Amino acid sequence: MNKNISSEFLHKIFNEALDNIKNNYFVEALNKFENLNLYKKNDPEILSLISFCHYNLKNYIKAEEYISKAIAFDPNKLGYYINKGNILKGQKKIFEAEKIYLESIKLFKNSAKLYYNLGILYFDQHKYDLAIRYYKKSLLIDSKNKFTLNNIGSAFKKLGNFKKCKEYYQSAILIDPFFSEAQHNLSFLLLYEGQFIEGWSKLESRKKALNIKKILNIPKTKIWDGKQFNSTLVIHAEQGVGDEILISSLYNELFNIQKNLCISCDKRLIKIFERSFLGIEFVDRKSSFTFSNESKHIFSFSLGQYLRTNVKSFNNNSKKWLYSNYKRDKEIQNLIPNSNKIKIGISWKSPSSKQDNKDISLLKMISIMPKNFFELINLQYGNIKDDEEEIWKKAKRKFILFKNIDYKNDFDSLISLIMNCDAIVTSDNVTAHFAGALGKKTFLLVPINAFWYWQTKKTKSIWYPNICIYRQSESKNWDMPINLLKSDLIDLYKMK
Repeated sequence: MNKNISSEFLHKIFNEALDNIKNNYFVEALNKFENLNLYKKNDPEILSLISFCHYNLKNYIKAEEYISKAIAFDPNKLGYYINKGNILKGQKKIFEAEKIYLESIKLFKNSAKLYYNLGILYFDQHKYDLAIRYYKKSLLIDSKNKFTLNNIGSAFKKLGNFKKCKEYYQSAILIDPFFSEAQHNLSFLLLYEGQFIEGWSKLESRKKALNIKKILNIPKTKIWDGKQFNSTLVIHAEQGVGDEILISSLYNELFNIQKNLCISCDKRLIKIFERSFLGIEFVDRKSSFTFSNESKHIFSFSLGQYLRTNVKSFNNNSKKWLYSNYKRDKEIQNLIPNSNKIKIGISWKSPSSKQDNKDISLLKMISIMPKNFFELINLQYGNIKDDEEEIWKKAKRKFILFKNIDYKNDFDSLISLIMNCDAIVTSDNVTAHFAGALGKKTFLLVPINAFWYWQTKKTKSIWYPNICIYRQSESKNWDMPINLLKSDLIDLYKMK
């Protein structure tokens, strides 16, 4: 490049690079900023923008290098410190990120943003009390920040304080009635409390429902309104496998309203659903599938607003609506050693869950199931080698484990395993949903901040009539629910 290049041209390149960032073209923006850095050597703004591009390209080491240079040349820019904290967090350098935020607060005592970002850091580390403390410090400076109010609500929810949680979500909505994230969060809280009409209504504020026309490329008239019509209703899956199983409790009832149904689902569920819901078409949710112009559409959880409007409507739930493969049941039955013991299927963690505090110590779980009376059958997927070794080393216990079964992907074999158990003891995971839908007697252990569908204070599930719920009274402490479960397992043995 010409060293005598005009400032107007440099300004033009700078603006083009900013446009690249706006359009998420970070490679192009980076090239432009690096060229500008040749002419404006050590300009802190350009250095920070080079860092920003590297950060978005996940080049965290380079991002840290350039933001540190920007701070060195301009130590009075608040945004640089926040960016450096975020970069360190991106590298999982949590202690260093915390340190930079705390040191920055000494320089910028009245920065709501610094306190807010520190709150996010602690929230992500599951330090919810600390998160609330720093979110509140941010709120003292910026009292009308809807995002801070919403985040405090979410932190209280994690602690199981639903009253406070609700107050903060509502405060965020008072500031912005169209704040979809807070409306969405509040919807789950209302459903959790059994306020179904308002809860389902607010759930329609979730981004997927708000953007259904854009996502599916359909006009508003093609969104189903709950009324029967003379074509195909297409139900689009959302959330995870457990959620798909839960909402499938509505399919038989829905079929009585609308005969032509096409439902997308996880491909691992297709065989089970086809066997259980005759006359309904099921398609892989990840595949592209065609539908006629006369079809109408709805996301699966939007069905609740029409079919589950009060507690009484849950009486329509069957005790059992999924069916295993009888032949596979028999094959697995022949593989399980004959015994007079009670066969308990066990599952104790959810490896892919984003919710903390769901997992239970296997050692603690089996401690209430004496080996003289209970035969343990593994239903847990994922790497369980360490768990297996621990219970043998510390309790001299083993469980029946079928190494030729893919617990994660072979759902047909998994549900046949469940059917061969006398009862199930599980944490909140896919096993719980399968066992409930199969009508199997199930003892479910849930954390204090349980998902909305397990509701508050209930000891019986309204979605799955055969599930008994044992919930924490304080975070990370399973003693009380485990002891309650122990009593009921003794009763189960006596009945046997």
